[in-house]
Amino acid sequence: HAAVHAVLTGIAVLAIARPGPEVLGIAVGVQFVTHLIVDGVRARLGADRPALSDPSTNVFWTALGLDQLAHVLVLVAIAAFVI
Repeated sequence: HAAVHAVLTGIAVLAIARPGPEVLGIAVGVQFVTHLIVDGVRARLGADRPALSDPSTNVFWTALGLDQLAHVLVLVAIAAFVI
């Protein structure tokens, strides 16, 4: 899953910014590692706290929003780095 996001980020970065190979590699690597970390943290928290996996709870939606915010902030940081 994280690899798919990293590859798609790499394609987008290539199409938009046309960076050198080092910058592209850093962008793809950062996306891959941070995606693994963010998803891993959410999975571990969900395993310990069932409410985080239950869409009928407010805490599920809060956690999902924070998860998505983290992913977007990484993309913003990558964009700032490559541009």
